[in-house]
Amino acid sequence: MSIIRRHFLNLLIIRSQQCFLILLTIAFWCLHPENIACAFATQDILSPGIQALRYKRTSHFWAQFDNAGVDSTITTTPPGSVFIDRKVETLAIVGGEVAASGGQIGVRSNLKISNMIEKGEEQEEPKTPRSRNRLTAEPSLDVTFVNHKGLELFVGIQALAIIEEKSGISSSVADSDITYSPVNLFAGRAGLVKRGSTWSGGFYYNHWKDSTRSFEKNSSDGVSISGVSHVLIPSAYGIVGEFNKGDFHFEFDLGSVQAGDGGERTDDGNLVHDDYLRAYLGLFVPFSGQLGLRSAIAWQSISYSNNAYASIETISMTSLRTYLVLGNQLS
Repeated sequence: MSIIRRHFLNLLIIRSQQCFLILLTIAFWCLHPENIACAFATQDILSPGIQALRYKRTSHFWAQFDNAGVDSTITTTPPGSVFIDRKVETLAIVGGEVAASGGQIGVRSNLKISNMIEKGEEQEEPKTPRSRNRLTAEPSLDVTFVNHKGLELFVGIQALAIIEEKSGISSSVADSDITYSPVNLFAGRAGLVKRGSTWSGGFYYNHWKDSTRSFEKNSSDGVSISGVSHVLIPSAYGIVGEFNKGDFHFEFDLGSVQAGDGGERTDDGNLVHDDYLRAYLGLFVPFSGQLGLRSAIAWQSISYSNNAYASIETISMTSLRTYLVLGNQLS
C-alpha cells in the first residue's frame, strides 16, 4: 500500500503570478491562446480528440508554456519505507491548423517539448539519492477531411523523440551514472467528430509503438555495464464531446491508456507501468468581446504495475485550473 502526499502550495502561487504574465504576452500574437499547459499528466489535456474537437474549419494557431514543480512523499507499507520524490519540468507547446477548400480539409501540426529534472531519496539512512534529467520532443501531424454529411475524419502520425536522458544514484559503496542513447518512435492515430447545432462529439484512437535504446552505466568503482531499455508510445482511445448550456460552453474527454503494453522494465523484466484511465472536463464562460474565463479539471488514475514503482509519474493525480483567456476564437 502506498500513501502519497503532494505539496502544491508553492506551485499554485507561482502559477497564479506566471499565468497572468504569459497571457499578456501571447495574446498579442496568438489567435487561439486558450491553454496554459503544464508538464504533468493531468495538465496536458491536448489529446488527439480534443485537438480534433477544436477544429472549427478555420485557420488558427496556439502557443503554451509552463514551468512547474511537485514535491511528493511516498510511504510504502510494508516495510514502511518513505521515499521523497521531487520533480521540476518545463513544457512548451506550439501548433497551428490551416483550413482549405472552405474548411473541408484541415492540416494540423503540434509540437510539444518537455525538459524534466527529478531528484529523490529515502527519508531514512541510507538515503541513496537518485536523479534523472530528460529532454523530449513530441511532434504530431494530422489531416482532417469533412465529407458531404458533415462528418470530420482525421488521420495522422505522432512521434516521440527522447533527445537526452541521464540518471544517477549514490550509495555508500559507489556512485553510478547511466546515459541513454537517443531514440525516435512513430505511431499512427485517427478519429471522427460529428457536429450538431448545440453539441459535438466523437472518438479517437492512438496506435502503440514499442522500441529499444542502448544505455551505459558507469560506476565510481570502475565498473561499466551496457544494456538495452524499452520505450513505449502507448495505445490510447477515448470519447470527446462539447455542448452549450446557456452562455456556458463545456468540453470533455474520457480516455483509456494501455501503458501496460510495454515500455520501461525493471532488471527482472517486470513492466513498471500499467493501463490507466484519464478524464478531463472544461468550462468556458465568455465575458465580452475577446475576454473569457476558462476552468478545467483533469484526473488520471494510478499507472504503476506494482507499489514498488510508485512515483510522481505513476501516482493518481487531479488538477484544477482557472484562468482568463484572451483571443478572437475563445470557444
